Amino acid sequence: MKDSIKTKERLISEIKELRDSLEKQISERKRVENALSESEGKYRKLIETANDAIFIADAETGIILDVNRQAEEMMNMPAEEIIGMHQKQLHPEDETGEYKKIFNEHVQSENGISEEVVVCRKDGHKIPVEISASVIEWSGKKVVQGIFRDITGRKRIEDALSQSKEHMQYILDNTTSVIYVKDTNGRYILVNRQYQNLFHISKEEAIGKTDYDVFPKEMADAFQVNDRKVLRTKTPLEIEEVALLEDGPHTYISIKFPLFDSNGIACGICGTSTDITERKKAEKILQEQKEALEQKNIALSEVLGQIEIEKKQIKDNVITNAENLLLPIIQKLKLTGESRKYVQLLQMNLQELTSSFGTKLTEKGAKLTSREIEVCNMIKNGLTSKEIAGLLNISLRTVETHRIKIRSKLGIVNKDLNLSSFLKTL
Repeated sequence: MKDSIKTKERLISEIKELRDSLEKQISERKRVENALSESEGKYRKLIETANDAIFIADAETGIILDVNRQAEEMMNMPAEEIIGMHQKQLHPEDETGEYKKIFNEHVQSENGISEEVVVCRKDGHKIPVEISASVIEWSGKKVVQGIFRDITGRKRIEDALSQSKEHMQYILDNTTSVIYVKDTNGRYILVNRQYQNLFHISKEEAIGKTDYDVFPKEMADAFQVNDRKVLRTKTPLEIEEVALLEDGPHTYISIKFPLFDSNGIACGICGTSTDITERKKAEKILQEQKEALEQKNIALSEVLGQIEIEKKQIKDNVITNAENLLLPIIQKLKLTGESRKYVQLLQMNLQELTSSFGTKLTEKGAKLTSREIEVCNMIKNGLTSKEIAGLLNISLRTVETHRIKIRSKLGIVNKDLNLSSFLKTL
């Protein structure tokens, strides 16, 4: 009887322990389920609030199992239509083979892969995206989680920058000057077509190289000295540089100036060079011609000086001969009447034989006739109109007419000037 009671108590105790254990298991299961539910809620919240599109695909089949709201917007389709699609249907149909290969690489990768691909919507619109993919456990399955970032804006900026760079290169290539850009270590970052043509080197051969890789050491040393000066002073530098080329030395006017980054730190040098070799040759020729002309001017001045000396000598000789030879003879002539007046006139003209009266009278541009010049000579020597009329055998009225024309042609009409006095000033 006692044994039966002990056995019953033992069974009751075991049942109680079993019930407590079962309750603990149920409680733990509920806790796990709640934690899992909470975790799934957090996960769902995370993917739904993500700024990028998220696609989860079965690692074995490639079937899409889940997507977020951003994925719906990217594909312009509801989640119900996207879930169940094959991952290759996200991409251009004519590139399915390539995208299948990419998906397999994602499955096999342990660290995840990031690359640029194209997503194709149902309406045919293509969107450039950057995928960051990794393999994870999801509801007991091995899945590939792909985060798709729309890079349309970035691509547009990159294309604009690329186009801008092409435009800038086109402008640089079509200038007449040699243009280049170096970093602070003297390595070429950019060269234009004129640089390539001048030094017979391609862009690919120049970029990343220094002057010492391209030019003879003498040239490179000179270029580097100027570069260091620009970087040290941080101001533009205009200098003459000489390039030793196959056809001989070429002289260039080079303007070098520093380039600065956003913090105001010098990060490179830009240089523009203009070939002035032909100009220097022309300047040399002009200088030689100038020096030759100066020598000729000196010689001409000496010749003109000698001519003036000879002219004075001739003038002195004429005056001396007229005074010593002709005037004594004329003075001995015993003429009367009108002939005497001609002799007196001849005597006065001989005395003024070397004067500039006749030359100045013709240089006036008055276009006097020979008769008017003859009358001017008589008026200048003090003859009256009556005397002139008698000597020239013309009427007094004709003499007065000549006087009027002479005054008109000499520009002294209506001026209070004595014609004889005016003529003596010539």
